[in-house]
Amino acid sequence: MPDRVHLLVEAEPTRCRAEIANGVKGSTSSVLRAEFVSSRSRLPALGSHGYYAGRVGAASAAVVRKYIEGHKRK
Repeated sequence: MPDRVHLLVEAEPTRCRAEIANGVKGSTSSVLRAEFVSSRSRLPALGSHGYYAGRVGAASAAVVRKYIEGHKRK
């Protein structure tokens, strides 16, 4: 998808993935709405309700970074 964003986030193991994802999405939406005031009336919501949040198990952070880099739009 051309509008997909990949993030590699380090968090405490006690933090819920949904809490982290919703926090990132909410903060991003607030910043974008403040910067692009004219879009408030045209866009009822920024982004979608869905997301995927996975855990980096046996893979190292370097492997995950390489995966994300490979998905950058060219």
